[in-house]
Amino acid sequence: TRCVEHSSRRQKVFDMLPRASRRGYTLFCFHFCSSRFCTRTSMRSSLSSSREEQRGKTRNETTEKRFQSNAANEKDGAKRALVLSKTRTFAREDVEQFAKITGDSNPIHVSRTATTDNIVHGALLVSMFPAIVGSTFPGAKYLRQTAMFRNECPVGARVTATVRKVKETRGGKIVEFETKVRCAEDEGKVYVDGFALAKIE
Repeated sequence: TRCVEHSSRRQKVFDMLPRASRRGYTLFCFHFCSSRFCTRTSMRSSLSSSREEQRGKTRNETTEKRFQSNAANEKDGAKRALVLSKTRTFAREDVEQFAKITGDSNPIHVSRTATTDNIVHGALLVSMFPAIVGSTFPGAKYLRQTAMFRNECPVGARVTATVRKVKETRGGKIVEFETKVRCAEDEGKVYVDGFALAKIE
């Protein structure tokens, strides 16, 4: 708009000074060039905006490809998930010996006069998890174990402990496991479940 206004004013001056045709012509050319300069500047600005948009689009596509690649790696890792299990029976002698070692002589575990069946110590069931990890990965160090006791496990029941790898960090040195103890005869009956973390050497 400014270029148009200036051009109109200079045109009036040009008309009023016929003897100074060269000067008027020079002024006219100057403003004509200025107008072209404004047009070029506007075009450059548009091109710059288009390039920025293209760069942003390229960045988004690259990020999306990385996420897709990570998702594919996670799926591959799930296919290679490690599952270990061990089945055994905790007899009364096992429970009584554990009670002596730990000092946990709660009658629900060891009393022979109880009106109901004695139940296995929860900690004794949980001890199956580090036993599986340690025997599978000699030198492994147990770092953490969470446990939720879902059902009472009667003494003499046959149980199956399962350890499933769910995550690796630090190049596979730190491994997280999902841990469960079920009734061997009824897999739907869970006695204990939780998660464990171990350092694998």
